[in-house]
Amino acid sequence: MLLRKITLVVDCLVGIIVLLAASTDIAMGLYSNTWPTTLGKVSHAEVVQKKLSIIVGSHDEPAVAYSFIVKDKKFESDRIKFGGPSWNNAEQAVGKFQAEPITVHYNPDNPHLCVLETGFNAQTAWLEGLIVLIFALLAFGDVRSLKTLEDAAKKRLSG
Repeated sequence: MLLRKITLVVDCLVGIIVLLAASTDIAMGLYSNTWPTTLGKVSHAEVVQKKLSIIVGSHDEPAVAYSFIVKDKKFESDRIKFGGPSWNNAEQAVGKFQAEPITVHYNPDNPHLCVLETGFNAQTAWLEGLIVLIFALLAFGDVRSLKTLEDAAKKRLSG
């Protein structure tokens, strides 16, 4: 029964963490549509191969580093979009961001929060939502299992 309780706690924690990450990406992505823009300079842009897993393999992803100035202060970032880049063609994305100058959208209250593209990666949000659903179902199964174990224990004690 202790193992089932630990599993329930872990399932709930993972679900909550993924839910918070997804909702933060979505909220910041929506909020970024209202941010002011400034011109920035790309310091690095290339296609990198990201390894997902042994089963899934890897995929190409754009990697862009850039800098910009707000109120005479220099800021640097590598965020393309909240939730990660959503480009299916990494070469095209890198080509787009190699053009000088680039437009940077930044949070006026905290310019460290900035993006090259407003909005959020819907593919990432759907995947995170699916992960939350899976862990919610696992937690529900853990609760049902605990209830069954508690009922069986009560039966043994009473009979």
